[in-house]
Amino acid sequence: MAQLSRVLIYPSHNHYLHRPLLLIRIEGKLYGRIRIVELYAAQESNEDTTGDILTEEEGDDSDGTPTATEDRIKQLESQTKALEMELSHRSEDNANALAEYNAIRKELADATQKYERERKLYIDIAQSMTRQYKGMQDDLLNKINERERIIESLKDELETLKAMHRKEIAVKDDVIQQKDADAAKKREEVEDLCKHFANLIGEASLRIKGYKE
Repeated sequence: MAQLSRVLIYPSHNHYLHRPLLLIRIEGKLYGRIRIVELYAAQESNEDTTGDILTEEEGDDSDGTPTATEDRIKQLESQTKALEMELSHRSEDNANALAEYNAIRKELADATQKYERERKLYIDIAQSMTRQYKGMQDDLLNKINERERIIESLKDELETLKAMHRKEIAVKDDVIQQKDADAAKKREEVEDLCKHFANLIGEASLRIKGYKE
């Protein structure tokens, strides 16, 4: 009569490299191997993958027939398939989540590159505008300084012209005053001559009258 000596499920601590195996030994011989889902998937579904350990006393069924052992194997296979199906769904969800993560990561990378390009463009534009503004400011200051020099020069020239004009006016005033003085003197002389001629004429008239008498 075949007897189930030991049933083991070996859990793997590194679930990326190993899978736990269901080892079934009947009468000390390896009956078969059934691969089950990774430990981490079973842990996520709160399934126990540490396995059943059956001693020789626990391995016998109530009637001690191999049928109970086969039923136990079928039960374990059914549980294994259920766990594998659940893992496949979880793997699909993980794949979708990974794809979404990669898409978001790519979108973030694109957004970061776009931000860096726009930031560099903004910095270049700002630097260019700063250089242009500095050049315009320097040019404007040069023009202002040149205009101030021209204004100062014109002011100096105007003051010189005003001084010359005042001097010319003073000279002309002196000439006019001198001419007025000469004219007044001439008038006095003419008046004196007129008076002298009048006196002479008067005296001559008196003398003529005296001769006639």
